[in-house]
Amino acid sequence: MSNEPQFIYYPISVNSNVETIKLFENKDPRFDGAINGGSPSLVSSDDKPYDAGFKFKSSQAGKIKALRCWISSQDNINQPHKARLWDAETKQKLAEVTFTNIVGDAWNEATLNPPIEIQPNKVYIASADVLKNLPRQGNFFAMPFVKGPITALATTESTNGVFAYYDLEGGYDNPALAPVFPKRSFENSYYYQDIVFESNGKSTTIQDIKLFENKDPRFDGAINGGSPSLVSSDDKPYDAGFKFKSSQAGKIKALRCWISSQDNINQPHKARLWDAETKQKLAEVTFTNIVGDAWNEATLNPPVEIQPNKVYIASTDMLKNLPRQGNFFATPFVKGPITALATTESKNGIFAYYDLEGGYDNPALAPIFPQWSFENSYYYQDIVFESNGEPTTLRVREHVVNHPIFLENLKPGTENWLQINYATGLEIAAFMTAESINKGESIDIKANILNPGNIKIEVYRLGYYGGVGARLVSTADNIPAIKQPISNEQVDTQTKLIRYDWGKTYTITTDDTWVTGCYMVKLTDKITTKQCIAFFVLRDDALESDVIYKFGFATHLAYNTFAYDEVNRKSTYSKGERALQISQDRPWEANTYNTDAVNSNPLRWEVNTIRWLEKNCYRVSYCSGQDIDKNGSVFVTKYRVFMNSGHDEYWSFKEYKAIKESIEAGVHVVSLSANTCYWNIKWHDDYRTADLYKLNEPLAGGVVSNYVPDTFNIPPTYRFRDPDLLGKTFDGCQIRGECGLLGVGYIGDISNIYAGYDLTVKKDHDVFRETGLTVGSKLNQLLGYEWDHIDPSPQAQPQIKSDTPNFLDCIIFESTIPNTIPDISNVSQSFLGDLPMEAVQTSHSVYFTTPSGARVFAIGSIQSVWGLDSWEVLPARESTAYQRLIYNVFEDMGVWGGFAPPVSVQLMERMMTPHFLENQPSPEPHHFNSLLQHIGALLTQATDESVKSKLDLALRQLRYGDYEAVRKYLIDAGYPELVSQVPNPPSIKG
Repeated sequence: MSNEPQFIYYPISVNSNVETIKLFENKDPRFDGAINGGSPSLVSSDDKPYDAGFKFKSSQAGKIKALRCWISSQDNINQPHKARLWDAETKQKLAEVTFTNIVGDAWNEATLNPPIEIQPNKVYIASADVLKNLPRQGNFFAMPFVKGPITALATTESTNGVFAYYDLEGGYDNPALAPVFPKRSFENSYYYQDIVFESNGKSTTIQDIKLFENKDPRFDGAINGGSPSLVSSDDKPYDAGFKFKSSQAGKIKALRCWISSQDNINQPHKARLWDAETKQKLAEVTFTNIVGDAWNEATLNPPVEIQPNKVYIASTDMLKNLPRQGNFFATPFVKGPITALATTESKNGIFAYYDLEGGYDNPALAPIFPQWSFENSYYYQDIVFESNGEPTTLRVREHVVNHPIFLENLKPGTENWLQINYATGLEIAAFMTAESINKGESIDIKANILNPGNIKIEVYRLGYYGGVGARLVSTADNIPAIKQPISNEQVDTQTKLIRYDWGKTYTITTDDTWVTGCYMVKLTDKITTKQCIAFFVLRDDALESDVIYKFGFATHLAYNTFAYDEVNRKSTYSKGERALQISQDRPWEANTYNTDAVNSNPLRWEVNTIRWLEKNCYRVSYCSGQDIDKNGSVFVTKYRVFMNSGHDEYWSFKEYKAIKESIEAGVHVVSLSANTCYWNIKWHDDYRTADLYKLNEPLAGGVVSNYVPDTFNIPPTYRFRDPDLLGKTFDGCQIRGECGLLGVGYIGDISNIYAGYDLTVKKDHDVFRETGLTVGSKLNQLLGYEWDHIDPSPQAQPQIKSDTPNFLDCIIFESTIPNTIPDISNVSQSFLGDLPMEAVQTSHSVYFTTPSGARVFAIGSIQSVWGLDSWEVLPARESTAYQRLIYNVFEDMGVWGGFAPPVSVQLMERMMTPHFLENQPSPEPHHFNSLLQHIGALLTQATDESVKSKLDLALRQLRYGDYEAVRKYLIDAGYPELVSQVPNPPSIKG
């Protein structure tokens, strides 16, 4: 295409490593517990001065830009305090700087001007004056402390926690000679100094690193914090290994394994290298001439190139008698640029276990990607690594390299955001005071804990980050939290609105370094260790982007039933009585006690979309529906494309009007959603509450006892296709329903959200270029769990540009749902045009051009996004054809990401066959997501129509939270053994 941006070769090792690293950024001696293996911290009463610090090294060349020190308010903060950088070998003082405007009980920073260049793998000391009341954490350096390329040395490598002590009378250092090189040490202590480091992106060639070269399970003690090693008596085969990453680009030249003489050493043993994110096997090699009770090495020919800061797995066969050192990966194991990951970053010590009868892996499918883990154990595998010594370059389109999304995703992420000990007993719950804020603004958290005490708050930005999915942006620890007033849940007797008038717990303040996106806040109750989460969107209104992606928070609110008193748990879908209003002043049930509820939070569908967008470096900004409601079309027309995905069911009229006007102004639309723009809601002026009355009809809201006609809002809060809205004009905007806006509208759904059907190509179209898709081609399992259909009436169809195909020729996918759909999920009769009831078994996807020239692509299937990214989806269904299709759609709209063709985030999961499912262990009791998938698998296998109907109803009621109905239908279907696994959320009064 003529306007396609040019490609350049971008030095990613420079930029990905040019990150300002503060090694001990969040430590505080007033609150630190036993961190990094240390003992609890303290501030001493010693009135003598010290020059205290620590030894460190970097695996990359770079510069020290500043020195930092936590200074106690009990110190003489009005006296000068200096910080120093030393060469640990020559004892030369490289720099000295004075702190200004010292703040007590806080980190203070002094800039080095100019910065000091440091060499890779050379040891330095950062130290600072402490005039009295020295802060200290004992035994801290018993293990290394690692952040990026920087390592604070463990005492196993060199004495650390060093100081000069100016107490000449006590036999220590002479203050008249100050500053004296700090060489004393006491209990491997950390004294709360830090550095600000920036790498220069230049790497040093390192030859043949063997990470675990000298380990032997027969003799190893408690190494790296692990428990003593052993060789097990297990006679089942494993494929065991470990996760690792490198701070430098390079190659894996060989794979190594310590093999016991008790193993079947005369049988073939293979070693493998895996991509930990895509689960792709990168290499496989066989050991020859195996020697028992020894390290064996197999050369990779050719060597396998690896990327910096990307996670890989090295694994090997163990046919029996697996060697193991438990709890080894509780901390990272570092050698040069190579880090074997600690479980704080990602579970490690992983394996495939070929014991099908025991509920593990099927040997007939070997080799299986190793993903089990036990006690963070090390199983005695190793690698042979060589860095290439050159900065890595990335072929990328030039227009993205200065965009924050590209730069942000070069930073290392973490899997810690996934490790959530949900507060299933409502020990902690929270909500945010805004749906969206602009960069530089603040947002409050309102939290409730049942047992007053301190909480920890972690803020993660969701994105790609090499596949781990998030980056920790901010942490606040030991924040006081109270038991808020919950005994008087504020319930409107008519509308059943629930809201909580809680006090503020904490304020998150953003600045210019924060990047537009969806942020997940994780809160931990320090007493019970239970956790909850909350979400907000960060905008960047001044950022030039091509795509504005909207998060559908209103839909999550509409399905939310959160309440402490179970009697009050009402959503806009509840039976008997339903909520006629929704509130932001209320935690989300899926963020606390009812985890993985289907229509729950951005982690179900939206996160898969943004992972793919950011993996492919699209210039995207993010917003919520409220942003569009508040600002109108002027907010949207700054961008070329408006995009949504997943389940974006609830829109306000102002939002509908803004998107309609934006399309008329030439803004393109990519809608990877279904049941989109179905209900009209009306936000109150404070944007904390919205009206949603619906009609009192079975398929238009349901018949309930507390129904109130909406005589309060213009237009009324019914469906956009209902007669009170369709064809009517309000505030200069004629409503043509969702079909008139996007071309398709909701018609039906299934209860099994993980099953789904195939999208089928209806006609040849240029948008299918280079996808391999032709008429009749299918995209497996990308249709569901809700889907859309066109309206046959021209009055409810979108207007089409005159020189383009008529609307009915713009249907590019026409797909068949083979299963019978219950009447309660069939709204075919609500379309303006006449449709037979069986129309619910057909779905449509459209791609058309409006009179303004704006293109609209509407897939009409919620789970189509799993074709872009199948993170946490089983079975995985990523499709390179579908990824290329969406790439082509963006290209037609004049939008390009960083790469061509699109970069896949494909997970090479094996498809779960009925035979395989039958042999899986039953889900743990009360694990909602496992139960959901288990029932779905039974539904897929069922042949008896009565059983299928009962299982379908069980899934449907599980989705809506009617757990008594779930139990009934499981019993009726002949599966009483599953009843005990149905969740029973707590009811807490008072």
